[in-house]
Amino acid sequence: GKPTGYCTWNPLDVQGLDSGNLLDGNTSITHSAGDWLAIRATQWISSGKWYYECTVGNNQYTSIGVGADDYAMNPGGGDWCNVANVYALYPYSGNVYDAASSRAYTSADTTASGVVYGMAIDMDNKTLRFYKDGVDLGIAFSSSTATNFVNKTSVAPMAWLYNQSGTDEYNFG
Repeated sequence: GKPTGYCTWNPLDVQGLDSGNLLDGNTSITHSAGDWLAIRATQWISSGKWYYECTVGNNQYTSIGVGADDYAMNPGGGDWCNVANVYALYPYSGNVYDAASSRAYTSADTTASGVVYGMAIDMDNKTLRFYKDGVDLGIAFSSSTATNFVNKTSVAPMAWLYNQSGTDEYNFG
């Protein structure tokens, strides 16, 4: 196919023991294996304000966030969002992750089926915020909560899935 200017999941930028199953023009993904799968999007963000969202399938083990350009994907590894140079929300616990550091951010959502989680990326002001079903959950990361984020030159959307029994659908706009 002919490449487009639209952001999708990059099937060549995957981390885990298998690559999951990309659907709908690489905008939806399932992963039924009992390990963590990470995937990064095709577009990098270095300035401006960007937004994407995920409609969670029928399983709660989904995390959404961004990975910085200095995060090296480990194709054979099973790393989760609790590694350096990634910033993510894990709805199941309600925590956000900045490397191995996690903190409470919102209430836990252990049955996230059908919930739409959004992420607003502001590279000009170096902030990240999340939304749940259109409700702003507030700034999750800024220069005061993720001090190394202010030094990142570009990020790309990322997703982490574990033992998914449903399909997570992404809208990159």
